[in-house]
Parts: sequence; structure tokens; C-alpha cells
Amino acid sequence: MKAMQSIPMDKCAEYVTKLLLVHPKYAILFLLGRATGLRISEILSITVKDYNNPMYVYQSKTKKIKNVEIPPKLHDCVQNYINETKLESNHALIPSTPWRKEKPLSRTQAYQAMRRTASEMGLEGIGTHSMRKTYAKVIYAETGSLRAVKEALDHEHTETTVRYLVNLDEVLKNAMQ
Repeated sequence: MKAMQSIPMDKCAEYVTKLLLVHPKYAILFLLGRATGLRISEILSITVKDYNNPMYVYQSKTKKIKNVEIPPKLHDCVQNYINETKLESNHALIPSTPWRKEKPLSRTQAYQAMRRTASEMGLEGIGTHSMRKTYAKVIYAETGSLRAVKEALDHEHTETTVRYLVNLDEVLKNAMQ
């Protein structure tokens, strides 16, 4: 099984546009993941009443509470999405269906929508973890610091962070040539 890849920076806008055509919740999901570095399970656990700026998210993997800042434009976009979809405080921010808004979208539904959309664009190896890998590449592009990426992702080991930034399949393929 190949590792999930990040969305190439020059393809992010097109990818979000295509996700919007599937359903706005998928675009919001991707944008939140790309802007915050949260894991898919953490994003899907957010309810409308939990959504604030900043918001505090429990990280199930590290067992820590993370203070998450949402960029102002994205915050406005999410607020518009909440209003347009008529979500109430007890609803999941990313609901599974219009008639069961209390229930969050499943990881499988999110994965299928993101993978199918990427496939239509000719992108392979894209899944829900691609949001987090894309976030890592954005942080690295902005700072040039491996330490900043490691801290933003709450990684314990630098080796883990390096795997987020390097497409190992490409490195091995180039090495074999």
C-alpha cells in the first residue's frame, strides 16, 4: 500500500473547487485540515458549538488539547457554510447527511470523496491524511524549518516529520534510474 501524498500546492485551488462541486462540506473539511493540520478524526469530531476561533481540539493520538487558530478568511467561509446549511449548535460541523446532521461524516465517506476527486484530476495517493501532509508542506514552505513542522504536527520524532515532507516513492524511483 502506497503512503498518502500531499496535494501539490499548484493544484490546491482546483482541488477545492472540485470538492465544492461534490458538496461544500468536503471543501470545508479539506480547507480545515490544510489550515490546521488536524487529523481527520479530530476534524470530524468538531460540532458547531465547538467551532470557535481559536478552538480547542482534543487530539486522540497524543492525548493533548490543541489550541487551533483558524485563518480569518477560512473562519468567515466556515461561518457562511454553517449558516447556509442551517447547522445548529448540536450538529456535527461536517455532518454525514442533511437529515442526520447530529452524526458526523464517516472517515470512509471523507476518504472516498477526496480520493475520487483527486483521481479525476490525475492525482494518485490522495486520501484524508493528505490534508495533514499538505499542511506540513505549507509550514515548511513558509518557514524552511523542520523543527517548526515537527512542533506544528506534534510529532515526537523528526524522522516522522521528514516522511511527511518527502515523497519516498519518488525518491526511490529517482534513485533506481
